Amino acid sequence: MAVTVAGELAYTERFESTRGQAERLLPMVDRALSRAGLPPFKHEKVQQQLRHLGPRAVQLYDWLLEADLALKSSAGLPPRAVIERLLVRLAGGKE
Repeated sequence: MAVTVAGELAYTERFESTRGQAERLLPMVDRALSRAGLPPFKHEKVQQQLRHLGPRAVQLYDWLLEADLALKSSAGLPPRAVIERLLVRLAGGKE
């Protein structure tokens, strides 16, 4: 579900992320959540999580896609390292 929502956001709007720009995405988030089949009563919780992620929310889809491809590939980093890298990104740390 998160991938569907993140994909819809990435498709709808690509831009340099700042907190203000992320806030402007919230109306689009409602549409994306509805299209993904999420019940309306859960929309506010998702919006709170996106606010918490801030500018990282816009990059979420790309990070998930990158991790997915890396996990399915036989070359590159070991699976544990791929997941650790994703978690560091989500936490807002440096890679």
